Amino acid sequence: RYSLVAAITTEGYIAAHAVEGSFDSQSFNEFIATKVLPYMNPFPAERSVLVLDNCHIHHNEELYDLVHDAG
Repeated sequence: RYSLVAAITTEGYIAAHAVEGSFDSQSFNEFIATKVLPYMNPFPAERSVLVLDNCHIHHNEELYDLVHDAG
């Protein structure tokens, strides 16, 4: 079994990543830090809003800090 996560914009994909098994907070945070945040910009520029659903791995202090520290 594999899990896939992707980051998309109105113009297409920024990044995608698959893992064997399921994503956990650590692997999701790593994806955001290394594959998504480098392509984002401070608000209100284009690609400045990150939208996540309510999956439990999206709700952790480390992810909040990563996004906040990125600007």
